[in-house]
Amino acid sequence: MQPYQTILTALAGRGDEGSVIHEAVRLADGLDANLVFLHVNDPTAGQISMMMEAVPLVTEDDLREQVRSLGYPKRADSLRMDIVTSANLTGAIAEATQAADLVVLGHRQKNRFLSALTDAADKNLADLVACPVVIVPAR
Repeated sequence: MQPYQTILTALAGRGDEGSVIHEAVRLADGLDANLVFLHVNDPTAGQISMMMEAVPLVTEDDLREQVRSLGYPKRADSLRMDIVTSANLTGAIAEATQAADLVVLGHRQKNRFLSALTDAADKNLADLVACPVVIVPAR
């Protein structure tokens, strides 16, 4: 039995996550696994606010273009992209791991995904996920 059939890759959608995407593709190819990309939009994403700068709304097309620009045009068209909306980033990622065998996350200082792993106010993502987690450092 293959140990990792589905790899879930959580992306912030900033456009600077090349190392995460490259590592996820490398793992999926090496393990002959399905690759799924996940982005969690905040409920206020794309809305103009007088109090703060608008949080960008990331779309499936945005993620596909990011993958395409990194040299994976065929994958960009065929990858499963899950875009969900939630105020609870940690919970949304943890819920998505129920259908995954491995999770790939990016790491950079002050990263929303890293905060989800270490923020004491939320339960640590590592305590909530249903599978192993790979952290990819910014390069």
